[in-house]
Amino acid sequence: MRLVIALLVMFVAQFSFTMDLSALDSAVLSHTRNSYFKHDGLTFSEYLHLRPDGTYRQITREHLFVEERDHGCWEQNSAGELLLKSELHYHGIISGMLWISLWHRDRYETLPDLKQRIQQFMMDNRSAEFPAKAVEAIRESLIPGQEKIKLGDIAVFGSQSVNRKDLEGLLAAIDHFVGSDDKNVFSFKPLKYKSAMIFVEESRVSLTQQIIADELARPPHPAHRADRHGYGEVNVMRFTEETKETQPFLFFPEVTKHRKPRAHE
Repeated sequence: MRLVIALLVMFVAQFSFTMDLSALDSAVLSHTRNSYFKHDGLTFSEYLHLRPDGTYRQITREHLFVEERDHGCWEQNSAGELLLKSELHYHGIISGMLWISLWHRDRYETLPDLKQRIQQFMMDNRSAEFPAKAVEAIRESLIPGQEKIKLGDIAVFGSQSVNRKDLEGLLAAIDHFVGSDDKNVFSFKPLKYKSAMIFVEESRVSLTQQIIADELARPPHPAHRADRHGYGEVNVMRFTEETKETQPFLFFPEVTKHRKPRAHE
């Protein structure tokens, strides 16, 4: 009986969430006033300031500093998606569990070399599956000032192994990225969370929908907040208080240049 009740609760939660998604026409951003949004990442917070003139700035707050990480122009399309056209960065290349960060545009010039290395790796290793660590080691970059520390230019998320089709998909994604005109456009989809509207980075929408549905099926908890799942709107007083002492972009270049990429990077 308990199992039946639990399944019923999950069904109701999923149905309610689907109905919320159909009501996203109300997620219209204002072009006549400033809008402020926050994403609480637990160990960091990110903020968006959308100006009525169509420009934006993104601010990150971490333990030791606050900095403006990005700026550019914003718009909202007919589907309600928030599009940020960055003047500084490119979005990452994502194919399934594989991720190449191009947050810093100078890495774009190294894509042909990385593609060649992936192809050579696949020729040298004829197996159908590879360890994730081997894939991440296809090409590694040294962190300036840390001669013994390297980071893989390909990140593998949520798996200990990568199959051949995954790498083939990544090669195709690289080609698509090179030929695209929206390398610097970051897309955020609107989702309904309880009575709030949040904007979630495009690649995380499915995961976020699942997390929210699971959360709403459980008893309410103080830690359940909209801004934990995406960018939730905040008032100007909160934005101003939490983004005080903003530093110029790349205030700590050796740290920010090699920081592990966020979801939208």
